[in-house]
Amino acid sequence: MKITEEVMSDLLPLYFVNECSSDTKTLVEEYFQEHPKFEQQSRQKYKDLFSEKDVPSLMPTEEVRALKSTRRWMKVRSFVLAFAIFCSLCPFSYYHTDNGSAFLFLEHPSEALIYVPFAVVFWGIYFGIKQKLRTG
Repeated sequence: MKITEEVMSDLLPLYFVNECSSDTKTLVEEYFQEHPKFEQQSRQKYKDLFSEKDVPSLMPTEEVRALKSTRRWMKVRSFVLAFAIFCSLCPFSYYHTDNGSAFLFLEHPSEALIYVPFAVVFWGIYFGIKQKLRTG
């Protein structure tokens, strides 16, 4: 199959920004060797358009931003869940002294109840984040 100048012209933008496969790069370079005048015209035409400093960096798409935001919120939700569980279970923990072991809630209910407001707050935050992630 004969490769025409039009086919090469279609491949040149990818070649000059180095976004083509190695086979395509080889094909273009072989074509340049066979057609030096075409190479000179192409390099002149694309030299200003595709210099490395002029190629804009790709902006993150809306999907990528949404994915990163969702990942971040899921991490936060995991930490909040851990604190909510911790604060919920602390009143039911026990401690050990020389006199023996005792449940915190039974022996010192006022100290055990300190954890309850924190647990309520963390559970509220957790369910708020969960709802936010569900609705988008």
